[in-house]
Amino acid sequence: MNLANIKKVELEITSNCNAACPGCARTQNLDLVTIDTVTLEDIMMMFPTEDMIHDKNFKFCGVLGDPIINKDCLDIVRYLVANGGFCQLSTNAGLRDTHFWEQLGALSKHTGKVDINFCIDGHKETNHIYRINVDWDNVERNIETYCRAGGLGTWIYLVFDHNEIELDIAEKHAKQLGLQFA
Repeated sequence: MNLANIKKVELEITSNCNAACPGCARTQNLDLVTIDTVTLEDIMMMFPTEDMIHDKNFKFCGVLGDPIINKDCLDIVRYLVANGGFCQLSTNAGLRDTHFWEQLGALSKHTGKVDINFCIDGHKETNHIYRINVDWDNVERNIETYCRAGGLGTWIYLVFDHNEIELDIAEKHAKQLGLQFA
């Protein structure tokens, strides 16, 4: 296999998550292979040189876990971006403090190589129905902090019967923040 031909790399850097979404395989207790944490050192061993990173899109997809729960998440993103990679993270935005989100937003603004998919399925009154255990006040604080720092991103809104009433509110909020809405 010629690594130079690979342009997209999907990484699951943790299987841990703060949410208990009913549609998640982790929540359904399926018999899955899980990982606790992929460290910065692990990433540096997998991708030790710039030519293994440059012009590649690294997607932290959060199939089972939310990548921002990984203690090394920011350092991993910094390492990949510093070596010419592009990083896209999917998150429910319910974790971390404002310092983390300010740094991630500033990295996005200054490099143009960080993009966040905020998986927020509702607004204040309905997000918690699917994103169980995700605190709305934390979500709002975190996305606003990230956007104020200049971060690029998209608000991904899965429409359910219970949250379609807030679709317009969420779309308006996303646009006020400078986020794409999908």
